[in-house]
Amino acid sequence: KPLRTLLREFGEQFQNIRAQKNKLGLSEEEYKARQKHLRDLNRKEQRQRSHDHQFINNTALRNGRLQRLEQLKQSGYGEEVNRVLIPDGVPLLADSTGGQTPLFG
Repeated sequence: KPLRTLLREFGEQFQNIRAQKNKLGLSEEEYKARQKHLRDLNRKEQRQRSHDHQFINNTALRNGRLQRLEQLKQSGYGEEVNRVLIPDGVPLLADSTGGQTPLFG
């Protein structure tokens, strides 16, 4: 019985120390509200980063397709048989060896 009492007191002291350390001296409600606010900010920042990344990719894809369309127009492809020029698919970039590599890959 004395050992259990001692362990219980030690456990309570440990919980108090841990609570003070984690909560920065805030009440439990304030601490939880602060943590929720930080999580919400993090979610918002991640969502914004994701949207920015998607916008950049869409813009690069659009620019690549426009460049490819311009190349098709300049090469005269489609004029002899009245083909519709649609630069569909993944735009290609010229690499250092003279070949072409996908813009996204």
